[in-house]
Amino acid sequence: MYEKTKTPFDARRELMNYTAAKNQTIMDLTTEIQKLATISSKLTIDPQLRKENCDTEACSTFIHCLPDKSKILAIEQFNILSQKDGKPPTFIDFILYLQPYQNTIESDLKKNGENKSNKMPNRQEKSHSYAKSIYNLDKSAYKPWNNASKSYPSRKNNFLNNKFCSLCGFKNHVAADGCYRMKNAAGKTVPVTPVQQACRICEKKNKIRLFHPEKFCFNKPKRPTNNNS
Repeated sequence: MYEKTKTPFDARRELMNYTAAKNQTIMDLTTEIQKLATISSKLTIDPQLRKENCDTEACSTFIHCLPDKSKILAIEQFNILSQKDGKPPTFIDFILYLQPYQNTIESDLKKNGENKSNKMPNRQEKSHSYAKSIYNLDKSAYKPWNNASKSYPSRKNNFLNNKFCSLCGFKNHVAADGCYRMKNAAGKTVPVTPVQQACRICEKKNKIRLFHPEKFCFNKPKRPTNNNS
């Protein structure tokens, strides 16, 4: 008899190869990724570590399953929330923090998502009931996914009206717009995507967590130039 139960190894394999389809919404992605990450986390014995691994794997999968433009946006918001709280957010907190960008991300999915509608299982009704239970944890604090609403929780909304670049720390632009402080060895400004690991050089020198690759770090010691002719 065919065993329909998914093993933790199967779930982890699916998470590693997960891509977002054109016909999926953020709610769809949240539901599927949460289920897979919960199953995959069973490989961890310790309950606390299991929860942390579940959140980490779910956040990472959500970010990397998105098209490039939305991926940059999601990484930046993940880093802002991590810096604000002083620790990586839970998957649910991260998804709730992305509420104001729902239209942007879902429009990007429709244009640049994967064409895999024929491979998607028909579990829409069950998925939506599960996702609604996530988004309605506290109706007094969280409003539905509606960009017209201004009633976002204050904890989640501190950065929404203020620009902040997670690549350089300046407050006059965001990384998704392009950071003029990211330059190559020739001094030319180049496009750089925020990473999930904070730059150790900046953290050590300025006690600030910035999320640029270390090879583009502006605090990196400069090599002496050879002026010999």
